[in-house]
Amino acid sequence: MRNPNFTNLLKVLKHEVPSRPTLFEFFMNERLYKKLVSNDIYSMSDKLAHYRVLIHAFKNAGYDYATVLVSDFKFPKGARHEGKSISQNEGALITDRESFEKYVWPDANAFDYSALSEIKNELPEGMKLIV
Repeated sequence: MRNPNFTNLLKVLKHEVPSRPTLFEFFMNERLYKKLVSNDIYSMSDKLAHYRVLIHAFKNAGYDYATVLVSDFKFPKGARHEGKSISQNEGALITDRESFEKYVWPDANAFDYSALSEIKNELPEGMKLIV
């Protein structure tokens, strides 16, 4: 198993050559998370336990980072229907300059990011979070 090195991902983003092949995924799935971590840490009982699973799963799969959602920050969106498939454009609130000007932008500073402080000690050396 290789050790995480976030510098590799930064090199890719800068169009530089990383020291080794560098993996990237925004997320995996629950079945993979369960396969990638030992049963003694696999728990989704609370947010910290969930973050611990994500961090260890990404590390064990060979990633240099883990992706986590640490707050309720999100952009407001319109209604979407439920079905087997949906249009990527459905629910869009910004469709032209006028709707852009009227859009109520959320204040990123109004959300709680304290979970980052709680999970920083879970990160293996060389690994970082993508929030």
